[in-house]
Amino acid sequence: MKDAFPVSCLAALLMLTALAPLAAADTAEASPELRLTASGAFEGTSPRAGDTVRYRVRVEWEDVPAAVMLLPMARLETPGFLPAGGSVFHSKTVSGGKSRNVTEYDYALVAREPGTARVASFALRYRNGLTGRDESVNVPGASLEIAPARVSLMRGPFAWILAALVLAVAAWIGFRIFRARKQARRDAPPPESPIDAEIAALRARCEVADSREWTADAERLCTRFLCDRLGISRPENVRFEAALDQYLARGRGVDPAAESAWASLRELFHEARYAGARREPYVLLEACRHLKTCLHPNEGTPHVQPISA
Repeated sequence: MKDAFPVSCLAALLMLTALAPLAAADTAEASPELRLTASGAFEGTSPRAGDTVRYRVRVEWEDVPAAVMLLPMARLETPGFLPAGGSVFHSKTVSGGKSRNVTEYDYALVAREPGTARVASFALRYRNGLTGRDESVNVPGASLEIAPARVSLMRGPFAWILAALVLAVAAWIGFRIFRARKQARRDAPPPESPIDAEIAALRARCEVADSREWTADAERLCTRFLCDRLGISRPENVRFEAALDQYLARGRGVDPAAESAWASLRELFHEARYAGARREPYVLLEACRHLKTCLHPNEGTPHVQPISA
């Protein structure tokens, strides 16, 4: 009985020694492990100098029963780029019964010059809630080929050539418009004079008007014309015969046909004023032809002493 206790203790110690590794293995399998993966990539292809490109960093890890806090990122080293702001997005997805966390850092970068631009690799720091320590995960770098900037057509010698062409075309179009308008004015019929308009109005009344009123209107028209040629300012105070005599006495600018037409009109007006006989329409039409012969608007306007009534 004295040797039984030591033997029993020794057996218990040996058993504990054998079970210790198994217990440690079970404990290791039961404790969760935090693993973060990170990647960085550009969005879009074939940018040019001066364009804005997007660079996105994606960090993923499976849910663990402890908080994981991503620490502020250090300033990116971006040779060939000019940082222009950024943003952060966090989301959580579930797939196959496992929950995953995803955090994305989105950076706007402006390409400064043609060539190879890149983002250098860097370490992303985070707080491990399982261990309570600050750890880091490496983010690989990335590069991108930048093409030369687009050449603006409004810069350089091309702009001067384009401006010269525009001015030349504008000058040519302006010259063509000027010539077309000049030709149109040359081809257009001469404007109708007020006297021609009044003669046309008298002709339109030959068939319907009272011949005495018609001849009175025609006489007033002839008197105004004669006074205008003689430089008389108040034709209402001048008699037709007196104005006609002075007009014919000038001895110039009146051809025989016009002188004969004036004689026919003098006779017509005299008979209408004193005899008062009605005239047929054909007589008035003939008088219209005499008016056209006599009242020629292109004669000169010599100024003489006014005549009395």
